[in-house]
Amino acid sequence: MAIARYFTCLAIVILCLFAVPSWALEGEELRKTEESIKSLRGSLDDIRNAIDPSAVTEETLSQQRNAIEVITSSSRDTAKTLEQPVKDVSDQLQQLGPSPAEGTAEPVEIANQRKSLGDHAAKLLGLQKQLELLDVEAGQTLTRLSTMERDQFFQRIFKSDRSILDPRMWINGLGAAVQFVQRLGNLMNTWWLNVRGEASFGALFGLLASIALATIAIWRSRRFLRGYFRTSPQLETQSPVQRLWHVILGLLQVALFIILFLLIVRVGINASNLLTPHLELIYNAVGDVIFPTVLYTSLAYLVCHPKNRETRLVAIGDSAARNLTIITALAAFTYSFGEEVTALASTLSIPLSFSVGVSAISALLLIGLVALALVIIRREAALGLAGGSTPYFLTWLLNFTPLLWGLLFVALAALAFGFISLGLFISGNIVETAMLAVVLGVLHAFAHALGDSASQTQSRIGLTLRNATGWGAAAVERAILIFRTLADIAIALLALFGLMALWAVSLVDFTTMLRTAANGFQIGNITISPAALIAAALILILGVAATRYITGWMQRRVLSATRLDKGVQDSVRTGAGYVGYILAGGFALSAAGVDFSNLAIVAGALGVGIGFGLQSIVNNFVSGLILLAERPVRLGDWVVTNAGEGIVKTINVRSTEIETFDNCTIIVPNSNLITESVKNWTHRDTMGRYLVVVAINYGVDPDQALKTLVEIATKHPKTLRHPAPVAVLSKLSPTAMEFELRGHVLNVFDSYAVSSDLRTEIAKTFGKAGLAILAPPANPVAPVPKTRKSK
Repeated sequence: MAIARYFTCLAIVILCLFAVPSWALEGEELRKTEESIKSLRGSLDDIRNAIDPSAVTEETLSQQRNAIEVITSSSRDTAKTLEQPVKDVSDQLQQLGPSPAEGTAEPVEIANQRKSLGDHAAKLLGLQKQLELLDVEAGQTLTRLSTMERDQFFQRIFKSDRSILDPRMWINGLGAAVQFVQRLGNLMNTWWLNVRGEASFGALFGLLASIALATIAIWRSRRFLRGYFRTSPQLETQSPVQRLWHVILGLLQVALFIILFLLIVRVGINASNLLTPHLELIYNAVGDVIFPTVLYTSLAYLVCHPKNRETRLVAIGDSAARNLTIITALAAFTYSFGEEVTALASTLSIPLSFSVGVSAISALLLIGLVALALVIIRREAALGLAGGSTPYFLTWLLNFTPLLWGLLFVALAALAFGFISLGLFISGNIVETAMLAVVLGVLHAFAHALGDSASQTQSRIGLTLRNATGWGAAAVERAILIFRTLADIAIALLALFGLMALWAVSLVDFTTMLRTAANGFQIGNITISPAALIAAALILILGVAATRYITGWMQRRVLSATRLDKGVQDSVRTGAGYVGYILAGGFALSAAGVDFSNLAIVAGALGVGIGFGLQSIVNNFVSGLILLAERPVRLGDWVVTNAGEGIVKTINVRSTEIETFDNCTIIVPNSNLITESVKNWTHRDTMGRYLVVVAINYGVDPDQALKTLVEIATKHPKTLRHPAPVAVLSKLSPTAMEFELRGHVLNVFDSYAVSSDLRTEIAKTFGKAGLAILAPPANPVAPVPKTRKSK
């Protein structure tokens, strides 16, 4: 006992010696963690003290919200770094064993080690609690900001001003407009006085050249990309995919051109020493007007296409297409211009009556423009253009016209009762929602058009898909169905998020919800992160695709060049596929955050599942692996089982498919092929034997008949010479002599054809010799002896 205690103490001392350096390192890390917690606590306290509901602005709320998000993210990251040290200390305490009973002494080294580990664990747990409290307080502060944002939203939207029917509102607004023009002129005059001495107008020529080069580059890229989805000459020149692709590509190019244009202009103005804070204010306002106006106008033009009915995506005539494009441009300009002028007036300290007047004018113009657009759309729909020969993609938007009329009525009533901000909010969001619906509608139609084109064997997409994957018609249909389903789900989610962003009562709540979803949410001890799930799905898809490509490459370039039989090649290819799928699944689960340290728990649960319901499935899976390794049954073998007879076509994970000679498929569990008797005609080789039965009358010389049968068999080209064919007299029935002709062929699949050829030749040969061939009776009846009559 003393020796055992001595070695136990020695082991613990050695463990302590190795553990001291790691504790020192952890102590340094702990000091950094404490400093980080203090810094985060100080930042949060500063934000909480700076919150003033009476003086807070939207910009201040946005900055504070972003700062709180940084604090929350940092606290959670720091808490994750403490998880492993806590686990290590807990494991070391478990290695020391339970504390001794009261009154029982333990070695001093062990007692000191236990106390040190306990203090270290208490310190780590204290830091974790501080981080948890910091996270909770940050969440409470963020909720408070959300409440303030919501209150400001309601106060701004439902603020009551003078009605649009009150002349005083327009008079006060007109007077404030004169003041706005004067201050804006003074602002520009001040800007010019500040920059005219240092301005470098030579840089403006470089600015113009850069804009020209950007325009040429975008135009050339359009010519390169516009024909990517072109159809083959056998199909129509304007396919749905091509028409929709031109809209998407055109919209992307317009957006890119506007961004590059504004960026180049800003760089050129800055290089010319013309950019000052005053001009930057004007520049930002002009850019915020140009971008949505040009983008929405381009979208309307690409969808309506006033000059070409064949490329039009909506069921309207030429005049209506032109009018709707103009209405969209006016609506976009009105809404964005009103928003920017109002913001600029607030910066220049213009009286509020000017902003109210501008908002009222913008809302009235938007209501009128949207109402005019609805009248045009309803009139064109009544003409029946949607049922014409030209396919249209956005006719489903007509179902929302009653809702839009209702919203316009509410907006007009709000203006009449003095709720100017509410009327502008509704009318402006109608325009934004309509543009969102058109964009998502085009994307939805494009996704389905891609699926339709992929299902056609003559289209470029269909040919590319089949050549790249080697899939058959059924696999292509399944892939198209999956693609359409995923596209519908993605577009539905985009629509939901877009509507929430436009019509949400509090934008803070919406952005917080998106950030929380992006960072992941926790259910019990499991953290579910959308980013991790997307990464896992991508890894799984890439892994499966890579496995299929590698196994196909092995079959085409490696296995097919060897002298291995087909069964061995299939076993190697299938085994490599299993390994690739397992690796892809493992990497995907790891990317999703699955902790493989709990594999023992999963294995235990799986064992219980196997015992109750998965035993047969696992049995068949293991049997499939045995079939691939041992190869008692291979691909292409002719087998006879209790379920039927046929050719092995596929050996899957759970079952084997056997195709009968009647073109029927028998699905046999793999375990049946291992545990039951199976007759395999081609197990060792493909050589087989045929049997031909011939019945001849008793008037024929048996020796001559045997010789003739052997000669007939020997003459057949597929009959093997070794072993040689044999003919025997197998039975003497009451009506005929029965002969059996037996021979071997190199391929057992030729036995039926060879037997048929031999029967035909026997019939011809025996017929020329005048020998009668009789059919052997199925149930020969023995002659009945005659009975003697009694006297």
